Amino acid sequence: MENEIKANLGNPEILEKLYRSDRKNFKTAFNNIYAEIETSEAAKSWKARLEYDNKTDTANLFSLQEIIAVAAIGLLAAFLI
Repeated sequence: MENEIKANLGNPEILEKLYRSDRKNFKTAFNNIYAEIETSEAAKSWKARLEYDNKTDTANLFSLQEIIAVAAIGLLAAFLI
């Protein structure tokens, strides 16, 4: 996967296909080779995209917990009323 990423830095369609075919492996391979390709604009773009994906996954988890907490408090208030 690492060689395919390096060979296709200038080809966004192929990089997207690689990413969609195996996201976890793509992220691991990309992080392994990032030091070698960090001067490329495409690499910077993918780095930002992969880091943003991680941040949004965490944000969605916390918002789900907040929704559950609000629902529980609402149910408790309805019961007390």
